[in-house]
Amino acid sequence: MNRRRVLTYASAGLVGGLSGCLNEQSPDREGASETGSPTQTAETPTYECDAATRPVPPGPDADPPGDAERYTYPTRPDSLSDEEVRSYAARYERAYRLTKTYSQRGTYLNQVSVSIEETEIHDAPDGAAIVQVAYTYDAEIEGDDGPIEIDSPLLYASYYVDDEVVLRAVDKKLQENVSRLVVDPITQGQPVECF
Repeated sequence: MNRRRVLTYASAGLVGGLSGCLNEQSPDREGASETGSPTQTAETPTYECDAATRPVPPGPDADPPGDAERYTYPTRPDSLSDEEVRSYAARYERAYRLTKTYSQRGTYLNQVSVSIEETEIHDAPDGAAIVQVAYTYDAEIEGDDGPIEIDSPLLYASYYVDDEVVLRAVDKKLQENVSRLVVDPITQGQPVECF
């Protein structure tokens, strides 16, 4: 084994070992209560509606791949029942990802699809709902040497929804446990829509 490889392995082992020692919480228990659901504060989020931003759906003259309605954000849910808010968050994230991918790739995008793997309801303040959406997406873009396939890993987006705002939070790190809230939209979410 050459010297660089030995140093690389030794460094990786040392960093990995130290990160476990320096973290005061067990990684698999972080943010979880005794019931396994995330610990949630009952505070109301702070946000600026002027800062609300999301990818803009393709205009009427655009020709995105697939059904154009897929790129349209859903209307505000009639209620915050588990069933309605799960469906709302899943449709919102699908439209968000499709629109973002189209806005980044434009006419080079041949195909794009989003597969919702799971939605999970988490504790929320009264009059609000928190939903975590686990999903993957795939796309085909036109490259210089032909089509390029893109397959995402499992991604998570967390939504806070009440009668005034939708906050969206994402964590770009790979996650494996949808049973806990990966990223809290109350403390880390950005407004994507105000009502």
